[in-house]
Amino acid sequence: MDYDIIVVGAGPGGSTAARQCALNGLRTLLLEKEKLPRYKPCGGGVTSKAVSLLDFEIEEELIERECYGVRFHYRSREIEVKMPFRITILTSRDKFDMYLTEKAMDAGAELRDSERVRSLELRKECVNIKTDNSRYKAAAVIGADGINSIISRYVRGRFKPTELALGLEAEIPVTAEDIEDPDMISAYFGYAPRGYGWVFPKREHLSVGISGVLSGFKNPRDAFTDFLRRLNLNTDVKYHAHLLPIGGYDRTAYSDRILLVGDAAGSVDPLIGEGISYAINSGKIATDVMVNAHERGDFSKTGLKKYDSMCHDAFGRYLKDALRVSQLAYKHPEIFVKMLVSNRSLVNKTLRSDLDFSRNRYIITNSVLSELLDESARVAIEAALKSKNIILAEPREDFLKKVKEVAIKTGDISEMSSTDLDILAVALERNLVIISDDYRVQNVASALGLEFETTIHEGIKHKLRWFKICEGCGRKYPMESDLCEICGSRLKKRAMRL
Repeated sequence: MDYDIIVVGAGPGGSTAARQCALNGLRTLLLEKEKLPRYKPCGGGVTSKAVSLLDFEIEEELIERECYGVRFHYRSREIEVKMPFRITILTSRDKFDMYLTEKAMDAGAELRDSERVRSLELRKECVNIKTDNSRYKAAAVIGADGINSIISRYVRGRFKPTELALGLEAEIPVTAEDIEDPDMISAYFGYAPRGYGWVFPKREHLSVGISGVLSGFKNPRDAFTDFLRRLNLNTDVKYHAHLLPIGGYDRTAYSDRILLVGDAAGSVDPLIGEGISYAINSGKIATDVMVNAHERGDFSKTGLKKYDSMCHDAFGRYLKDALRVSQLAYKHPEIFVKMLVSNRSLVNKTLRSDLDFSRNRYIITNSVLSELLDESARVAIEAALKSKNIILAEPREDFLKKVKEVAIKTGDISEMSSTDLDILAVALERNLVIISDDYRVQNVASALGLEFETTIHEGIKHKLRWFKICEGCGRKYPMESDLCEICGSRLKKRAMRL
């Protein structure tokens, strides 16, 4: 049978691409070399950013833990950061990946597991794929077959050894009573070259591992055993080792009739080693490009070139920045941890990434959407809009008028944008909780009797009323004034507790 698209690899990136291709009406085949479900060496942390990119909810039974914070360790230093929202869910990758694959099949994709791809034959009008069991023909291929990708060999050379990381992970059985903080994950610096160790609490075990640059390990097994010993954990455990690409390097991910996604494309965060969100994101972008190519009838390298720029705008720029930061952070972990200890907003920004749009319903205005500059945030919000986890709303004039009146009374109006006022008006109309780090928005929200949550800063502690005071004679003026009517002196801002 002929297909429009063949996706190779049933991980998060491949299953996402297969689902989206099928939903767009393309005849889609998903090939997987292993028998599903299959074990996948991985800590099993699925970030809120990754969850928000899905167009469906994750079943509760797949979520072993929900984590809201991280403890960072380096020698005697420790910093704990908790967020007001979920930063990651912890799951077992065999079950999670199988769930995504089932979603692809529900959409109409055909699955063939236990079928390893052996070779590709690129022809002018199609791609012929040879597997262990059969031969298939398609208009194009999406390679989502991981670090040892067969498909990538038809696009570029292998990963350089210096661009690879090595991870070692073990599952250590524990009882629920043995886990002190089930909603916290832990990261330990100084145990792996340009990397870190981790402890993720699962339902009936701890996922414990280390990951670092492959070329920097002298004896990985000894390093892992030492890490377990330092944590007073059993060292006589079965462990799994795996390679993963370090993101941020210049790599080609497209060619005639071929696109690469996820690990096959080298899209993994070089700072924290997270790759699921980039696999899902690149899988969705690859689908958009392939659907467009199908409509135009052009699967040439030139026709697929847009994939490169779209990935760069969505996350490639970040990966390059993260690579530079990781090279400094892991070379001098003591300085990096001191920075985290002294500047909590730095670690908060890292953990925040994108809000978890799958957990609750969010409402935003068109003015908020128009201000988004970050492409990855836009992609996440657009996915949440499709799944109705985010709803667009516009403010009513009567509520907007009320917000303006209160903002004038508090003295915040001159420093607030129309977007700020829109958000407050919609929240007032629907009695919503506002999420904002803007102190003026928080102040007006408090004056309106609205609740608010923050993402980075702690938030205001007191309601304030702003006014201006003359530097010369001390006369008070409303915020819209600039000069003193009596002595002509400049006016300065002041705030008074309400």
